[in-house]
Amino acid sequence: MTQHPAPLPEADAVEAPPWDPAKRPGPAIRSYGTQRPRMRIRIDGVWRDAQVIQRQDWPDGRIRMLCDVYLPSEVGWVWLVRGYWWDSAAMRPA
Repeated sequence: MTQHPAPLPEADAVEAPPWDPAKRPGPAIRSYGTQRPRMRIRIDGVWRDAQVIQRQDWPDGRIRMLCDVYLPSEVGWVWLVRGYWWDSAAMRPA
């Protein structure tokens, strides 16, 4: 009998609020410029394409991924900038 690995858990990404500079200390920021890593983010139960703009490492250990995400809108499909707290159940390399 062949053993198959257990499926990876899945969850929707949690959107993170914008950083408020009045709240100190701020995150360590890694910006990716034109060489943006691609990833898939699960939003409303659907895996969406995204490009990482920044990784923000917060002093409390949380990681916020600032991404361009391809999402539906009233005018059709558009790339929108969104920040999400890192969660391996909601984000995957593309």
